[in-house]
Amino acid sequence: MTNKSNSRHALTNFFIHLLVIHLLVLAGLINSIIIPFSLKTQASSLSATKRSTTAPSRTHPTAAETGKTKDRIKATFNQLPLRFEANRGQASAKVKFLARGKGYDLFLTATGSTLSFSKPIASTNERGKASVSPGRDKRSDQPTSLSMKLLGANSNPRIFGIDEQPSKSNYFRGSDPKKWQTNVPSYRSVTYSNVYAGIDLTYYERDQQLEYDFTVAPGADPNVIRLDFEGANRIEVDAQGDLVLHTPGGDIRHRKPAIYQEVNGIL
Repeated sequence: MTNKSNSRHALTNFFIHLLVIHLLVLAGLINSIIIPFSLKTQASSLSATKRSTTAPSRTHPTAAETGKTKDRIKATFNQLPLRFEANRGQASAKVKFLARGKGYDLFLTATGSTLSFSKPIASTNERGKASVSPGRDKRSDQPTSLSMKLLGANSNPRIFGIDEQPSKSNYFRGSDPKKWQTNVPSYRSVTYSNVYAGIDLTYYERDQQLEYDFTVAPGADPNVIRLDFEGANRIEVDAQGDLVLHTPGGDIRHRKPAIYQEVNGIL
């Protein structure tokens, strides 16, 4: 009697065990279940498999392939439009906005801008508007800085970004999250309002070229605009009327200014 009772009890426990496993299978949790009585068998089978199976060979990319991949990534990155990031602590407190272009960094302050570069930037500008680009004939391993200051300008103009972009920048420097900068907004252009009386200054990109415009209101005097450059070894105006600044890292060319008027969105 005792044996039959024990048998029925064991069978009952077995079927309850199967029912629990079945429910766990339906719930998608069976992968986390370990059945003790099959553990040794599975381990032995796994060990035998490891001993009898040859590890698959792996092919590592060659240096040339790695170089090509880096070149493709770099080329794709260089095709991205220029974005002006608001400074949220990722740069000096004097910087209001910054941009990272093809081979250069641009830092915009209240009284001017600083261009830091070590590689030349191709230059084409059909409209002849003010644009900057280092020449192709020189190279420098050390970054070169060129500053443009606005002489006699408003020392505290209102500076704001225009056309906020959907992408955000994140800076995770160090191990202290309090010092990280996350969700930093960026814009297609930056405007200095009333940098001179009745005159605004706007930085933007066109055809992968950094450009800037002075917008002169009716009655304002454009003759008050004066620029001072620091960091150039020599400055000259060439035969085309372009301002050329010779630096250790290459030549920076400011195209001959062009005057135009925009009416209802049409030049």
